Amino acid sequence: MQVLVIDDEEGIRAGLQFALEGPHQVRTASSATQGIQAIQESLPDCVLLDMFMREESGETVLEFLNSHAPEVPVIVISAFSTEVLHKKFGETAKNWVHYRKPIDIAGLRKLLEGFEGKKSND
Repeated sequence: MQVLVIDDEEGIRAGLQFALEGPHQVRTASSATQGIQAIQESLPDCVLLDMFMREESGETVLEFLNSHAPEVPVIVISAFSTEVLHKKFGETAKNWVHYRKPIDIAGLRKLLEGFEGKKSND
């Protein structure tokens, strides 16, 4: 499974890449703009997205995916509650789930496996 991690914090990107590589091919981007460029170059199977980056909002990525690749699932990684995220971004994209910080790598791997299983059944 090809996973794209979009986060402005280098430590988060590097940690997720290290933890998920092996069973998954992981690419990273440090901004919404870089993430959209990476999506245009090679459509990932799943996007892990920080919604609250310093320079740009992850909402830009959700809007792009909604109009160009709505089938790509997005895992929004945030310390904010699911309710807050749905109020702020719920209308922006239809195919996203919230994964709350701090990140439990085993749980995240299980979630990715579920997406992978769903994709292979399609």
